[in-house]
Amino acid sequence: MKQFFIKTFGCSMNHSDTERVAAVLESFGYKEVENIDDASVVIFNTCSIKQKAEDKVFSLINNIHKKRMKSGQKVTICVTGCMVQKTSSQESEEKDPLLPRIPAIDIVFRILETQKLPTLLGEKRDSSEKQDFFSIIPKYASPFQAIVPIQSGCDNFCTFCVVPFTRGREFSRPMDQVVKEISVLAKRGVKEVCLVGQNVNSYGKGLESTQRIFDEENKKWLEGEGKTPFTLLLEAVNSIEGIERIRFQSSNPHDMTSDVIDAICDLPKVMPALHFALQSGSDEVLKKMNRRHSYADYKSIVDTIRNKVPDFAITTDIIVGFCGETEEAFQETVAILPELDLDMIYLSQYSVRPGTVAGKHFIDEISAAEKKNRWNIVNDWLIEAIAKKMKSLIGNTYMVLIDSEIEDGLFEGKTEHNRRCRIRTQKSMQLGDILSVKIIGSSQWALEGEI
Repeated sequence: MKQFFIKTFGCSMNHSDTERVAAVLESFGYKEVENIDDASVVIFNTCSIKQKAEDKVFSLINNIHKKRMKSGQKVTICVTGCMVQKTSSQESEEKDPLLPRIPAIDIVFRILETQKLPTLLGEKRDSSEKQDFFSIIPKYASPFQAIVPIQSGCDNFCTFCVVPFTRGREFSRPMDQVVKEISVLAKRGVKEVCLVGQNVNSYGKGLESTQRIFDEENKKWLEGEGKTPFTLLLEAVNSIEGIERIRFQSSNPHDMTSDVIDAICDLPKVMPALHFALQSGSDEVLKKMNRRHSYADYKSIVDTIRNKVPDFAITTDIIVGFCGETEEAFQETVAILPELDLDMIYLSQYSVRPGTVAGKHFIDEISAAEKKNRWNIVNDWLIEAIAKKMKSLIGNTYMVLIDSEIEDGLFEGKTEHNRRCRIRTQKSMQLGDILSVKIIGSSQWALEGEI
């Protein structure tokens, strides 16, 4: 029986891509199953930001391979996402580096070439193999929330990141295509959309209908007359009837233009929550990472946003133990944390990514023990800071979009600020409802409320 299981790692972009992979397979008669042991085709949509994520994929692949060798069951193992550099199979002459590295893998395919997957699985060739990846109608995971990609690829080439080498150069979807997809979603009852890309603020680069000049050397939109394409897109989505909430990720500080800041603070449907990566509080480390912002640049953006909307939620990424991060440089990161009043830090210990500039040319001289120690220092600060912030929200009232029922009478959803909130009630409600909720308590990572 043609049954498939997809395990997705990483960011919202990967989860959005998975929805298109599922749609392509179902169009060829495959059925998605919830249990990996029931699948004849297992697909791993991978993330390569952290070594831990890669190790998890390899472990799962080896477990499946051992089971199929023992049982004799035919299971095709496929890998896609950010660990894949080229589309190929075991029989192709030009193999992706993953295939000789992990012989248990049967097929690898670049996510933007998902249309080729059925052929790689032995299905009869279909004309849809040549269609644009983003024209595939996804199998959306939720009837009231949707992830909508607006671009793919990245041109920033941060020295620690492999994404430009796996996803390729940056390109944007035409605005009318994005708006059309969201308009259809709104008519189906979707209330919240999340616009995703590797760097949404540079959306529109290369499209004809732009009012701004893009500085290729510095990889940013120049300040000046007219609005950036991302602002124009936010305004267009904000005007779509039925859409009540707009989120987006991810943003880079170096091209956070003033018109984008105005849009995210002023447009009523754009939620007051921003994730944009700092990575380090040390300007020296940021320069070595090839990040095009300083800490002062980052802090200025935070201050500008919070001067307009005081309770705007800010989350970020930080890497500790990057090549050449001295103790003094690390302490610069520690020192800036209280200044930013962050709502969350997605914290990583640096690990070498093969193929990156850092992997080729820098020395990973900081020991695993010291990286762990630095991670613990920042994480301990984070736990205390988040607990304090959560308690400070008790008594406030927020609009919560209910997205899951944990158990009978216990529901969960997200506030405007993207914070998880649990509500216990015997009142009748449906998933997808947006309700006014008063915060009556908090735990480490979630709020507790009542209608």
